[in-house]
Amino acid sequence: IDSAETKLKHENKLSCFIEINEWEQEMIKQIQAIAKRTRANIHEIMVKNIVQIRDQFEQLSTTMQQQQKEENYLENELDKVKVQLNQLKETISHINEKVHVKTSNNIDWNTLIHVINNEESIQQNNFQSNQEKQSSVKPKNQQRLESPVQKIQSDTSASQQKSVVTKRDQDNMYLCYNCQQAFQTDRPSSYCPKCENRMQQSGSAGNPIIRPQSRTQLTNADSLACPNASASVPKSPNNRKNCLRCGYLNILIIMKCTACNERNGNTRCEGCHSLFCLSCMNRHHDELLQQFQMLMDMRNELKESIDIAETKSKHENKLPCFNEINEWEQEMIKHIQAIANRTRENLCEIMVKNIVQIRDQFEQLSTTMQQQQKEENYLENELEKVKLQLNQLKETMSHIYEKPRVKTSNNIDWDTLIHVINNENSTQQNNFHTDQEKQSSFRPGIIPPGSIDAMISKPDQPFS
Repeated sequence: IDSAETKLKHENKLSCFIEINEWEQEMIKQIQAIAKRTRANIHEIMVKNIVQIRDQFEQLSTTMQQQQKEENYLENELDKVKVQLNQLKETISHINEKVHVKTSNNIDWNTLIHVINNEESIQQNNFQSNQEKQSSVKPKNQQRLESPVQKIQSDTSASQQKSVVTKRDQDNMYLCYNCQQAFQTDRPSSYCPKCENRMQQSGSAGNPIIRPQSRTQLTNADSLACPNASASVPKSPNNRKNCLRCGYLNILIIMKCTACNERNGNTRCEGCHSLFCLSCMNRHHDELLQQFQMLMDMRNELKESIDIAETKSKHENKLPCFNEINEWEQEMIKHIQAIANRTRENLCEIMVKNIVQIRDQFEQLSTTMQQQQKEENYLENELEKVKLQLNQLKETMSHIYEKPRVKTSNNIDWDTLIHVINNENSTQQNNFHTDQEKQSSFRPGIIPPGSIDAMISKPDQPFS
């Protein structure tokens, strides 16, 4: 008994305490390996996102350089470039928010490791982890079948949008794009009712007039530049100052410069489709050049932002997601160490309690033997009883270290304990969509109140 008490003071030499130490070190190694793997996944995702943004930036820069080389400063092209620059700027400003760490509390801390006394009847708890399946099936896009009339209207919508229908006079007169006849209607239309009905019945879009692409393509004496048209068209038979189309309406229309409204407009901007005089056209060109220069400045600022983001990705300690992983790792290690310490304390408490019980029985037996020796009561049955009790105590002391044992549980899903979620799995060029996912309210490494105290199962019955 004295030897057992002495050995108990040197816990590191006992097999059960060695088992707890090995479990503690193994769990810490697992936590460190998971944290290291998670950091590598985050770094890989961030590098991939930055490379993707840089590729889009280089492609946009090439487009801008081509526009600068060709001096192609059209409003629609500048607006498109501006939208793309703003999208890339917004993406690079939130690049650190696209990747976040999600933790899962799939650990039953109460039975992760505990002490079992062989004298007790302990029922094992069955743990079943219910995995929720999320449906990833998206509804298929349903396409509506178009009728022949709707198909005609959709086929001609592009040409109708480019050539805006203009009211010619106060009588709601319009020019048919098919037969070139003037007609009166209460609603804007590109075709007269006769041609429109014929096209709907035949299922064809007709043969609308195709205007020349450039005003300078027709330079002979049989053509002139009509102020109402975007290209040179044949002269009218009566040598009017307007083209054949306007001749059907028998009116004379002269369009002024949309900027100064003083001089006649002779040049149309292909970007904004406005008519300018020569002086205003030069001024308009200078304004577009200034807008393009502002876009070049935005492009340079965006390049600096991409370089800064790439530099920050190389310094992991400065990123919030890496700090979150470090905090989770330290908290998990602290909880593992706390569980191991409490298990050692519980094991030591059980062994001390067992030794105290054996010593009490030994002292009681010693008192009985001293009383027999004092009274010289040496009866066979009494001696046999004392001998039996001594053998029982000896047998108990020889197996005192085998009574309590440590039981561990491996009900841990290491793959989902902590992992990385990329909010933007696939990024299309110049079109970034962020997928928001619900995060668990579980804070990494936080154990519910009272679970630490209940982590060690204590014996309910005294050792005998």
